[in-house]
Amino acid sequence: MTFAHPYFLLLLLLLPVLAWLKGRLGFQPAFLYSSVQLVRGITGITRSHAGAILLKLRWLALALFVIALARPQLGQGETKVTASGIDIVVAIDLSGSMSSEDFILKGERVNRLVIAKDVLEKFVARRPNDRIGLVAFARDA
Repeated sequence: MTFAHPYFLLLLLLLPVLAWLKGRLGFQPAFLYSSVQLVRGITGITRSHAGAILLKLRWLALALFVIALARPQLGQGETKVTASGIDIVVAIDLSGSMSSEDFILKGERVNRLVIAKDVLEKFVARRPNDRIGLVAFARDA
Protein backbone atom coordinates (compact mmCIF):
# COMPACT_ATOMS: atom_id res chain seq x y z
CA MET A 1 0.00 0.00 0.00
CA THR A 2 1.27 3.45 -0.86
CA PHE A 3 0.02 6.94 -0.13
CA ALA A 4 -0.32 9.67 -2.73
CA HIS A 5 0.23 12.39 -0.08
CA PRO A 6 2.08 10.72 2.82
CA TYR A 7 2.89 14.03 4.53
CA PHE A 8 -0.77 14.27 5.64
CA LEU A 9 -0.06 11.31 7.94
CA LEU A 10 1.95 13.70 10.12
CA LEU A 11 -1.39 15.13 11.22
CA LEU A 12 -2.00 11.86 13.06
CA LEU A 13 0.70 12.94 15.52
CA LEU A 14 -1.47 15.89 16.49
CA LEU A 15 -4.44 13.74 17.52
CA PRO A 16 -3.01 12.62 20.91
CA VAL A 17 -1.99 16.20 21.65
CA LEU A 18 -5.49 17.43 20.82
CA ALA A 19 -7.05 14.68 22.95
CA TRP A 20 -4.80 15.62 25.87
CA LEU A 21 -5.67 19.30 25.49
CA LYS A 22 -9.38 18.52 25.28
CA GLY A 23 -9.20 16.40 28.42
CA ARG A 24 -7.16 18.99 30.25
CA LEU A 25 -9.26 21.99 29.35
CA GLY A 26 -12.59 20.17 29.47
CA PHE A 27 -15.97 21.80 29.74
CA GLN A 28 -17.41 23.76 32.60
CA PRO A 29 -19.97 21.80 34.62
CA ALA A 30 -23.58 22.33 33.69
CA PHE A 31 -24.55 23.28 37.25
CA LEU A 32 -22.54 25.20 39.76
CA TYR A 33 -23.31 24.63 43.44
CA SER A 34 -22.26 26.78 46.29
CA SER A 35 -22.00 23.78 48.56
CA VAL A 36 -21.42 20.08 47.98
CA GLN A 37 -23.97 19.36 50.68
CA LEU A 38 -26.75 20.31 48.24
CA VAL A 39 -25.98 17.41 45.88
CA ARG A 40 -24.97 14.76 48.42
CA GLY A 41 -28.22 12.84 47.79
CA ILE A 42 -27.43 12.10 44.13
CA THR A 43 -23.91 10.76 44.57
CA GLY A 44 -24.94 7.17 43.77
CA ILE A 45 -25.83 7.99 40.15
CA THR A 46 -23.35 6.55 37.66
CA ARG A 47 -22.43 7.96 34.31
CA SER A 48 -23.49 6.32 31.05
CA HIS A 49 -20.81 4.75 28.84
CA ALA A 50 -22.53 6.02 25.68
CA GLY A 51 -20.81 9.39 25.94
CA ALA A 52 -17.37 7.77 26.16
CA ILE A 53 -18.10 5.54 23.17
CA LEU A 54 -19.27 8.51 21.09
CA LEU A 55 -16.13 10.45 22.00
CA LYS A 56 -13.93 7.54 20.91
CA LEU A 57 -15.88 7.25 17.66
CA ARG A 58 -15.28 10.93 16.98
CA TRP A 59 -11.53 10.54 17.43
CA LEU A 60 -11.57 7.43 15.24
CA ALA A 61 -13.50 9.29 12.52
CA LEU A 62 -10.99 12.13 12.67
CA ALA A 63 -8.07 9.69 12.36
CA LEU A 64 -9.73 7.97 9.39
CA PHE A 65 -10.32 11.35 7.77
CA VAL A 66 -6.62 12.18 8.07
CA ILE A 67 -5.72 8.81 6.54
CA ALA A 68 -8.17 9.48 3.70
CA LEU A 69 -6.44 12.82 3.07
CA ALA A 70 -3.21 10.88 2.52
CA ARG A 71 -5.01 8.96 -0.29
CA PRO A 72 -4.05 5.31 0.31
CA GLN A 73 -3.58 3.36 -2.90
CA LEU A 74 -3.26 -0.33 -3.64
CA GLY A 75 -1.02 -1.06 -6.58
CA GLN A 76 -1.15 -4.19 -8.67
CA GLY A 77 2.38 -3.73 -9.93
CA GLU A 78 4.11 -1.67 -12.50
CA THR A 79 4.17 -2.36 -16.20
CA LYS A 80 6.30 -0.43 -18.61
CA VAL A 81 4.93 -0.24 -22.10
CA THR A 82 7.13 0.96 -24.88
CA ALA A 83 5.28 1.83 -28.02
CA SER A 84 6.03 4.16 -30.83
CA GLY A 85 3.39 6.13 -32.58
CA ILE A 86 2.80 9.28 -34.51
CA ASP A 87 0.60 12.31 -34.04
CA ILE A 88 -2.27 12.56 -36.50
CA VAL A 89 -4.75 15.40 -36.90
CA VAL A 90 -7.94 14.71 -38.84
CA ALA A 91 -10.05 17.55 -40.23
CA ILE A 92 -13.76 16.92 -40.70
CA ASP A 93 -16.18 19.13 -42.58
CA LEU A 94 -19.47 19.89 -40.82
CA SER A 95 -20.90 22.24 -43.44
CA GLY A 96 -24.35 21.87 -44.96
CA SER A 97 -23.02 19.89 -47.91
CA MET A 98 -22.25 16.99 -45.54
CA SER A 99 -25.99 16.41 -45.02
CA SER A 100 -26.42 15.14 -48.59
CA GLU A 101 -27.55 11.55 -48.53
CA ASP A 102 -25.56 10.18 -51.42
CA PHE A 103 -23.99 7.08 -49.83
CA ILE A 104 -25.35 3.65 -48.89
CA LEU A 105 -24.18 2.02 -45.66
CA LYS A 106 -25.53 -1.41 -44.67
CA GLY A 107 -28.33 -1.15 -47.22
CA GLU A 108 -29.49 2.26 -46.01
CA ARG A 109 -29.02 5.74 -47.50
CA VAL A 110 -26.91 7.87 -45.19
CA ASN A 111 -25.40 11.32 -45.36
CA ARG A 112 -21.73 12.11 -45.83
CA LEU A 113 -21.12 12.85 -42.15
CA VAL A 114 -22.22 9.35 -41.12
CA ILE A 115 -19.84 7.86 -43.69
CA ALA A 116 -17.01 10.09 -42.47
CA LYS A 117 -17.63 9.02 -38.87
CA ASP A 118 -17.68 5.35 -39.88
CA VAL A 119 -14.40 5.64 -41.79
CA LEU A 120 -12.79 7.61 -38.97
CA GLU A 121 -13.90 5.04 -36.38
CA LYS A 122 -12.33 2.21 -38.38
CA PHE A 123 -9.16 4.27 -38.90
CA VAL A 124 -8.76 5.05 -35.20
CA ALA A 125 -9.34 1.40 -34.25
CA ARG A 126 -6.33 0.40 -36.36
CA ARG A 127 -4.05 3.00 -34.71
CA PRO A 128 -3.77 2.00 -31.01
CA ASN A 129 -0.40 3.68 -30.36
CA ASP A 130 -0.97 6.93 -32.22
CA ARG A 131 -2.31 10.17 -30.79
CA ILE A 132 -5.18 11.39 -32.93
CA GLY A 133 -6.64 14.88 -32.89
CA LEU A 134 -9.80 16.13 -34.55
CA VAL A 135 -10.47 19.51 -36.11
CA ALA A 136 -14.08 20.13 -37.03
CA PHE A 137 -15.05 23.02 -39.26
CA ALA A 138 -18.05 24.26 -41.19
CA ARG A 139 -16.95 27.25 -43.19
CA ASP A 140 -13.77 28.27 -41.36
CA ALA A 141 -11.56 25.88 -39.44
